[in-house]
Amino acid sequence: MFSCKTDKKRLNTDKSLSIDDSAYVIDSTYSKGDVRRYGVIPGKGIGQHPKILKDKLDVLLDIAESGITITFPEGVYNRTFNIINRSNIHIIANNALFTGSIIINNSNSIIAEGTIQTLLQFVTNESENLIFENIIIKTDTALSGNGKRSYGCSIHGGTKNLKIKN
Repeated sequence: MFSCKTDKKRLNTDKSLSIDDSAYVIDSTYSKGDVRRYGVIPGKGIGQHPKILKDKLDVLLDIAESGITITFPEGVYNRTFNIINRSNIHIIANNALFTGSIIINNSNSIIAEGTIQTLLQFVTNESENLIFENIIIKTDTALSGNGKRSYGCSIHGGTKNLKIKN
């Protein structure tokens, strides 16, 4: 299902205040859920989490699955954002721009509020209950670093209940 209807509902994130994220924290000056708290800084390399020894974006998704809403502040994230085999993820994207693809595969109940952007493509496969407030797919060959134009949006088989509001 594809829908452009505006839905004003927001998730209640009060429960995230009681969740302990201390094992993941790199910079406690940022509030709980802010990706910078966990070492993901716009405009800088993402790499491996120094405590968990996993890719930092995978660590963010682990945190999100625990019930903490993850917030990406405005900026450029020089990576592909893979949401694979995940459920119950809530993201707030404040004009976050990924230079690679945004790929959702075999996942359920993914909510992204705000504006999330990609310079390559948005892809879904075998996933359901996906809600995105605003997705922008654009081409910027200078910023992408690989000189490629975007491939657009690919909604593959098994995608069910996909809502893109804008």
